[in-house]
Amino acid sequence: MAKTTDSTNQATLYERLGGKRAITRIVENFLDEFFKHDRIKNPLVVRRHDAAFQPELTRHWIAFVTQNAGGPSTYAGRTMKSAHAGMKISDSDFDSTLEMMAESLDRAEVGAREKKELLAIMSKHRRRIVEPQ
Repeated sequence: MAKTTDSTNQATLYERLGGKRAITRIVENFLDEFFKHDRIKNPLVVRRHDAAFQPELTRHWIAFVTQNAGGPSTYAGRTMKSAHAGMKISDSDFDSTLEMMAESLDRAEVGAREKKELLAIMSKHRRRIVEPQ
């Protein structure tokens, strides 16, 4: 029997996204685009991501998405605020990140409802990530 949410008897977002395999594919696709730095022009973000160990960053993203979507993983990375401190991330940088995730979800043929839910979850972290300019 599939895991369900509360008393609504509906599958979790994690399940509706396709579980671990699908989330892994979505995150890897997203990070492949992110690491191209075509849209993120903030040099502090580019420098931090270029210095990051990509497999570890990928694992953190998968755990973050999985946990926030109601799946079995627990995100054990730093807080959003501490992980992004000092990077001077702007609203434009944040919006570009959301756009790249939306495109990754589209490439994975994720449904509109699930896409909207995941992007809303990510958007809730804006105030912890974007720094006043």
